[in-house]
Amino acid sequence: MPKFQLMLEGEWKDFSAKDSAVLERAFMDDLEGTTFYSRGQEYYVDFKSMSQRNVKTGRERKIKIVHDGDEPSKSTDSSSEHAAVSEAAAGGVSHTSAEEIFVYGRWTC
Repeated sequence: MPKFQLMLEGEWKDFSAKDSAVLERAFMDDLEGTTFYSRGQEYYVDFKSMSQRNVKTGRERKIKIVHDGDEPSKSTDSSSEHAAVSEAAAGGVSHTSAEEIFVYGRWTC
């Protein structure tokens, strides 16, 4: 199963199970994005740009999708990883050495 992660303080962190279920459902329904509430805030996730935006403050953070068996990446964002995630979000097939990327119902690696 895919899981969603969010870049926080230079590290990829898992979304809560509840938030990830909302995101997974919207992603699998082929929506461009979805709105959800977490920790008293309203967020919009854009699957094309692979970003999460706080609706009230406008703050944006990067998101990614990884295979549930993978450990969250301990490294900070690299340009090659960002390019792979962006390409995957655009519907392209991408490979990274550290993880699999889930694109439109299929694993690309």
